[in-house]
Amino acid sequence: MTQIGFQFFGPPCFTLNGTPVKLPRRKSVALAAYLSVNGNVHSREKLAAMFWPESPRERARASLRKTLSLMTQILGKFWLAVDRDTIAFIPGDHIKVDVNRFHALLSPLGPVWDGSAEETPEMTAGLEEAVLICGRSFLSGFSLEDAPCFDDWQLAQAELFDRQAAAALKYLARWRMAKGAYPQAIAHARALVELDPLDEGAQRLLIRLYIKSGQSRQARRQYERCEALLRQNLDVMPEEKTIALARCIGKFSDNAGIGSARLSMPLTN
Repeated sequence: MTQIGFQFFGPPCFTLNGTPVKLPRRKSVALAAYLSVNGNVHSREKLAAMFWPESPRERARASLRKTLSLMTQILGKFWLAVDRDTIAFIPGDHIKVDVNRFHALLSPLGPVWDGSAEETPEMTAGLEEAVLICGRSFLSGFSLEDAPCFDDWQLAQAELFDRQAAAALKYLARWRMAKGAYPQAIAHARALVELDPLDEGAQRLLIRLYIKSGQSRQARRQYERCEALLRQNLDVMPEEKTIALARCIGKFSDNAGIGSARLSMPLTN
């Protein structure tokens, strides 16, 4: 059977038997993403209203039929259950959806997050694969200007996946740090900071890892980046816990206070 691949972390990409294929219209891309990621049975009425909200009912349904036809001409029909009233995604070994794989890797790990289960090599390997899959934002660079409900759904999914990725990266960075595997821990912490540079907890984790691994210059630079970002974006100074880390690398004297002029340092590369 034909193998089909959907990649939605990053710009959307589709493959048939490993060969990239291009869908002809943006709404066919959006429809494929919505059906395969959402995974429920959807009424044609709902889909027509979601993707063509400004069109009359019959015209919207006709647009849905045409878009579905264009989409299945390229990707085939074997991954969908279609009837007069509903459309649904059919999972199977022949279809690989990166988002669904990401979910499958995280779903058994609930007890790990809440501390009720001990980590195992299998759990850690699953998280390592998950963070590799979600290296870029969901449908980055893609949007539908005339379908606000789809855009709202896309934004909500992107925020959810970013939160899940952050939890996985934080766990892996701390786990690697506990094992003394500083290069791997730093790589995870840097990816965590990239997800949300204004998250001081993530910044502190990275600074702490630089300190523990003996990279005082990198620790100092990371603090300075953090301070500059907070000042430029939020007009605030770092939290005392962050400043305390800076003192650990000799940035401040023991009696330097929050109001000290020495807190105003330029961003360095």
